[in-house]
Amino acid sequence: MTYSQRLKQKISEGLEDKVSAFVRQMVTRVQGPVIREMIRKFDRDELRSVKEYAIGHLAELVDRSVARLQDNGFIVFRARTAGEAVDYILKLVQGGVVVKSKSNAVKEIGLVDALVAAGATVVETDLGDRICQMGNIPASHPIGPALHVPVQKVAELFAAETGQPVPPVPEEIVKVARETLRQRFFEAGVGISGANAICADTGSVVVMENEGNIRCVTNLPPVHIIVAGIEKIVPTLEDGIKVARAAGLYGMGLDFATYVSVISGPSRTHTVEGRVVYGLQGPGEVHIVLLEEGRWEAVKEGFAESLYCINCGSCLGRCPVYGELGERYGHKYFGGIGVIHAAFGSGLDKALEAGLPLCLGCRKCVAACPVRIDTPGMIQRLREQAVAEKGLGRGRKMLLGQLLNNGSAIQRIAPVAGGLVCDRDGRGGWYPRYALFGLEKGRRLPELSKKSFLSDAPRRSGKGERKVAYFAGCLNNLIFPRVAGATLRVLRNSGVEVIVPPGQKCCGYPSLANGDRDGAVRNAIANLRAFGDAGVEAVVTDCATCYSGLTGYPELLAGDSRWVDSAREFAGKVKELAQYLVETGFQPAAGETQRKVTYHQPCHLAAHGLSHGRDLLQSVPGLQFAPSQLEDNCCGFGGTFNLDFYQLSKTIGAHKIQPIHGSGAAVVVTSCPGCMVQLMDLLGSGGQPQVMHISELLAGGGGQHG
Repeated sequence: MTYSQRLKQKISEGLEDKVSAFVRQMVTRVQGPVIREMIRKFDRDELRSVKEYAIGHLAELVDRSVARLQDNGFIVFRARTAGEAVDYILKLVQGGVVVKSKSNAVKEIGLVDALVAAGATVVETDLGDRICQMGNIPASHPIGPALHVPVQKVAELFAAETGQPVPPVPEEIVKVARETLRQRFFEAGVGISGANAICADTGSVVVMENEGNIRCVTNLPPVHIIVAGIEKIVPTLEDGIKVARAAGLYGMGLDFATYVSVISGPSRTHTVEGRVVYGLQGPGEVHIVLLEEGRWEAVKEGFAESLYCINCGSCLGRCPVYGELGERYGHKYFGGIGVIHAAFGSGLDKALEAGLPLCLGCRKCVAACPVRIDTPGMIQRLREQAVAEKGLGRGRKMLLGQLLNNGSAIQRIAPVAGGLVCDRDGRGGWYPRYALFGLEKGRRLPELSKKSFLSDAPRRSGKGERKVAYFAGCLNNLIFPRVAGATLRVLRNSGVEVIVPPGQKCCGYPSLANGDRDGAVRNAIANLRAFGDAGVEAVVTDCATCYSGLTGYPELLAGDSRWVDSAREFAGKVKELAQYLVETGFQPAAGETQRKVTYHQPCHLAAHGLSHGRDLLQSVPGLQFAPSQLEDNCCGFGGTFNLDFYQLSKTIGAHKIQPIHGSGAAVVVTSCPGCMVQLMDLLGSGGQPQVMHISELLAGGGGQHG
């Protein structure tokens, strides 16, 4: 089975597991507002500085940590690979009972399976993990692994464990769990834990928790083994406490966890002569296995930022793909960050199988991260490596290199499109007759324009003191020329002269998102040439995706001394339509009274902190603005993601439909043609609500600059 087939199989399994998906989304709905309120005053810049310094000086800090840990009585083993780590631990564990707390590093090296195969009895002590272990049930969420397991089932599992009836009441289940686990803690010869942080200055390990099980794991057995990646090392104890606090805030919405332990070696006491005696109440031996596998490679190849992760899981609560697929997205570590770990721990093929093609680029994870890790940016670079090794593919080359950049190609296809689609629904939508080009039967498609916008657009129109250039973008050029026309009317009617430069190409973002950096660079240079001598105050685009693409030119061309200055100047002029209108004092004219509209915020604008579209709608006199829940949730379109993984794309977007209908709006307005395609499909062929671009709404009512 190829990696592509394995990935599609995992997607199918994830989409079928609706109970786990419901639980993940419920946790996000409940915890999300609590976490957002708790983190308002948290200094993310300070924590990022800690991690930047730590990973930037990792070799030095590892050496310093090893020395200080050994001074404190730890037995330190540096494991270059997962295999070395497992072999070392197997020599320490000679069967018997092993109690274990939650640990991503332990999962990474596959330690539990190895211990069980060697004859040990491994007992998970986190209550959720214990429930999943007893029932052989896959975890649904990193923080609450067993939230999808009904309380009746949990009671049955503990009844089978104890041989006594257990009422399906949480308090009674906790009581039984305490009794059974407490017995295991005293039986165990070895306790295994992870670490939230390792402090180089004091040689201490910081762990945080709520249940109290980690204190028992680390304190009651005579031998304690800590497994942690070297990325857990931070310079100071104060830094370690900051990491632990952030993990509680961003993971659970707690200002501070119930328990935070600082372990500085084995249990010890002193004789009158000052001799140290180990193992009075706590363990007499504490081993720490520092896992290096893949970490140095990540640093060497420019992916050091992936090691900033503190494993709080906050990103997962906002990731639309993880929300549907759960642990099937990622490898050992969940989500997009798990894909990156897979690349350096197990190779590029494993990363592809783990979901390298699945990141939508919505950047919700970056906004949720306490360290602002640019996971989408790193995934993008891994896609470029995949294209360099495996190629782009003929179909993708044609789509990105010809269809999106060539209006004449669309004009040649348009006359025969009627043979490929059927059942026009009366609202500008068609349905495929055949499952071709990634277009599945049953999906609603916007009508293909018979003539591209740029082939017939006026090169100069309008009069006024302000002068802008208009960037149309692929979807407006090929599918929604009416949107482009509406944008020109809004600008002209508000006293702005508009230039439409010939020779403009796709913004390049679709190529970049597919790993084709060379194609994106070619498009960027073509656009810089086309707009270079326009002599305008701004380059206006009405496509959120194009805004990301165009403003990203300085980074895209950073290595090209011929174009980087032009790229900076150009990007500095790029404005999203609503942004430009608000910043220049545009005053909308009266809208249709009693007309109720709601708004969908495109991810690309949210990622840049732009909410001008919503602001404009609320300022239109006479227009009723109806807020929609989940307004800024991803619609699931993602460009070619929608072609490659249509069912997943549609499932992600489906969560928006009920809130949109619940708003009672007759029109759902957005600022991105891609989102329009998705919303039209999701809302189907019924009469309400209508999907409109904000320029279409504003063009109908008009407006002026103050």
